[in-house]
Amino acid sequence: MKKTVVSIGEILWDVFPQGKRLGGAPANFAWNMAQLGYRARLLTAVGRDELGREILQRLAPSGLDADVQQTDYPTGSVQVETDAAGVPTYCFRADVAWDHLHFTEAEAAMAASADCVCYGTLASRSTETARSLEAFLQVVARRKTACRVFDVNLRQDFYSRELIERLLGLSDVVKVNEEELEVLAGMWLPGAGDREEKCRELLARFGLRLVVLTCGGQGSLVVCSDGEISRKSSPVIEIADTVGAGDAFTAGFCAGLLGGKRLERCHELGVELASFVCTRPGAMQQIPPALREKFF
Repeated sequence: MKKTVVSIGEILWDVFPQGKRLGGAPANFAWNMAQLGYRARLLTAVGRDELGREILQRLAPSGLDADVQQTDYPTGSVQVETDAAGVPTYCFRADVAWDHLHFTEAEAAMAASADCVCYGTLASRSTETARSLEAFLQVVARRKTACRVFDVNLRQDFYSRELIERLLGLSDVVKVNEEELEVLAGMWLPGAGDREEKCRELLARFGLRLVVLTCGGQGSLVVCSDGEISRKSSPVIEIADTVGAGDAFTAGFCAGLLGGKRLERCHELGVELASFVCTRPGAMQQIPPALREKFF
C-alpha cells in the first residue's frame, strides 16, 4: 500500500516578470511526492475566481489528491523577482483563500491516516488557518509512526516567536535554511556557536528527531538526535532559478525517510532532487524516470 503524505497550506500563482507559474511551498512539496510514487494529498484553498478555477484545472491531471476548499476570498498570488544568481524574493498578496482554511471531519480523517505531514509558517499568518493547522497536527501526533515535518519557510514578516515555537513543538523533523537558522538562533540560542552547534541545540531544546539545514551553494547538513551527522556539498550545476529548490529538497529527503533509507542516502536524494529543480525555471517540474528510479 502506498504511504500517504499530506501537505498543508498555500497554493498560489508565482507571478514572474515573464508570466505566472503555479507554486506555493506545500503545493511544490506535494507535487514532487506524487511524482515519487506516494499518495500525495494537498490541503489548501482557492477563491471562486478565474485564478482559482485555473488552479483546479491544473491540479486535476497532476496525480495529486488535492483537498481544495473554495472560499469567497481571492486566490493567492505572489510577485517573484530573481537576482542574477537566480535567487528569488517574494511579495505576497494579503488576506487570500488559504488564509481561511477550515478543519473539518474530513480533514480529521485525513490527519488520522497520514504517514507524513509537511507544513510551514506562511499558512499560519492568519489565526483561522493557524488553528486549523494545529488541530490537524494534534491528530497526526497521535499516530506515533507518522513523521511531522516543519519546513520553516519564513516569508516577509508573516511569523512570530510564539508561532514558530508552537509549530516546533508539534514537529519531529525541522528543515531550515541558513538565514532561518540565524533567526531561530536569535530567538532561543544566543550563545550557540557554529551551524552544527545551533542545529544540535535546536534539536535538544525542542525534542526533535532531525534538523536539516540547507545553505545554498555552501552545501547542507543533517543532525540527528542519535548523534549521527551527514554533510553534503552542493553540486556544480547551471542554475535557471532556485524557486522551489528547498521544497524539492524536503520532498527528496522525506521520500528517503519514508522509504526506510539510511540518513546519508536520504540526504543525497534531497540534494539530487533540489539540484534538478534548480536547472529548470519554476518549481513544479516533471521528474525524469532516471531520477525517480533512485528513490526505489
